[in-house]
Amino acid sequence: MIFLCKQIAKLKFFEKIAKGIQTFPYQVQLEVLDFIGYLKSKLEIENARMEEIEWSNLSLENALKDINEPEEEYSEADLKEKWL
Repeated sequence: MIFLCKQIAKLKFFEKIAKGIQTFPYQVQLEVLDFIGYLKSKLEIENARMEEIEWSNLSLENALKDINEPEEEYSEADLKEKWL
């Protein structure tokens, strides 16, 4: 139901845009289309950057996890002699 409401709202939004640009001269309509392409490209670049940052943070977290929790190679029980 919610999905259907969102789809209807989306259609109304697209209809408003279409009606709005119908009154523009052809040259301005081309500029609007060009601007839509610019916005799409900008969003794709931003999404790619965000994905790259997320992967970088994940890699850093994994690297630091190993550094922060060093594994003990030997315990005191493994020692044969103790030095004071």
